[in-house]
Amino acid sequence: MLAEWRFVPQWRAIGAFYFNRITDLIATVTDPSDDLLVNVNEQSVIGRGLEAEVEVRTSFGLEVFRAATTQLGEIPLGSPRTQLKGRLAQSFADDPGGPVHRQDRIPQPGRQFWLKFDYALR
Repeated sequence: MLAEWRFVPQWRAIGAFYFNRITDLIATVTDPSDDLLVNVNEQSVIGRGLEAEVEVRTSFGLEVFRAATTQLGEIPLGSPRTQLKGRLAQSFADDPGGPVHRQDRIPQPGRQFWLKFDYALR
């Protein structure tokens, strides 16, 4: 289930509830006949959780993105209970428009400086 809300054109918020059922995960076990490690499909996992995101884009090219995800119930091995993500990006390059262009500046996608973080809480 997902809900999206725009405060104003530059601000967007998203909230989601997710439910995933994964079967036949690979597990490494010891074979009793020869004591060697073997991979078998034996595990099943149900993932449930909540996610929230906020994104802001300013008129001067600054983008701010924040997200938080938390898992509910039993947590699969190797997965964090809560994960925080963020990104800060600034677009730098616009080419000047000429007399044949309707706009005075032409944005050049992909030319930006960005800072990103990802933090997992167990």
